Amino acid sequence: MLDLIYIVEEPTTSNPTQGSGTSSSVNFTMPGRDGNIGGITGGAALAGVTGAAAFATGARLLVGPILPAALMASALISVPSLLPSLTKERSAKSEEIEAAKLEEARLLAAYVQQHSLSRSQAKAAGYRFQPGHPVVGKTYRKHPLTDYPNPDNGSLYIPSDSYDAILLEERESELIKLLVHLGATKISITKKASDKTRSTVTAEASVQVGPMGGGDVSYTGKTERDTDTLDTREFSLTGRPWKADSKVERENFFWLSYEPSWKAVVFAREVGGCLTASLEIKENTSFSTDKNLELSVKAKLVEVGAQAGISNLGAEEKTYFVRAEFAPINHSV
Repeated sequence: MLDLIYIVEEPTTSNPTQGSGTSSSVNFTMPGRDGNIGGITGGAALAGVTGAAAFATGARLLVGPILPAALMASALISVPSLLPSLTKERSAKSEEIEAAKLEEARLLAAYVQQHSLSRSQAKAAGYRFQPGHPVVGKTYRKHPLTDYPNPDNGSLYIPSDSYDAILLEERESELIKLLVHLGATKISITKKASDKTRSTVTAEASVQVGPMGGGDVSYTGKTERDTDTLDTREFSLTGRPWKADSKVERENFFWLSYEPSWKAVVFAREVGGCLTASLEIKENTSFSTDKNLELSVKAKLVEVGAQAGISNLGAEEKTYFVRAEFAPINHSV
């Protein structure tokens, strides 16, 4: 199964290359233009467009805000040759530049085509989603524990725009379950959310002063704000009995094998009779997506999508500080 998929509308025609009765053809709606580019299969439709139409099609597909930032970022990682389209301005209209832009559009279309599925196709292929999903126009990433023996997350795909937040909540839930299993009598969780917001206002206008004068006026305003918030929750429990020979049933905890700090607490409790422990869970882990790249792509799409407007880009990073107190070891037979 693919690591990332893009949900599109149900196909209206059958594509013989995809097998009987199924199709992965994608319809791109171009901003500011009626109609669409229908049934782009591996860039074949773009390859069939020539001259000025090809240039316009390729340019709009590459810079128009019609694809999710997560999909564009994934495409840039998989097809590095697309990077110049989002980092360089090429205003000249030579045949070489037109051909280069058309090739970039073809590569992007091929990548999107490969990762596009309708809801019925995703269901038939065995993809699983959370309640209320999948939604057309959204991208989804494979749950990082899909390939491991975990009945709850087998073939599960998570919305890419909330991927890290969902995994953080899942890990927090399992950590609470683990601490309760270890005999915790009190669990305190402090959530720290660092919100970094950048707002940009841009405007451009042409002015005419008298019959001989004139010019362009432009304005750009930027604001940046960092905000930290704390939220604490506490659980008071009677404490599950814990004996000197008690052991954690590790097969019931799917994240435990990949969290070294959790394993340290388990060892301290099993071997040393640990009575207090402090842990930290960060949103960004080795499972996380590249947020910086996605934010850069989103900023570029906003920049080229309009000459005048307001854009807001926010990046929230969450950290959970967890403290647990455990009941003393029960030494009675």
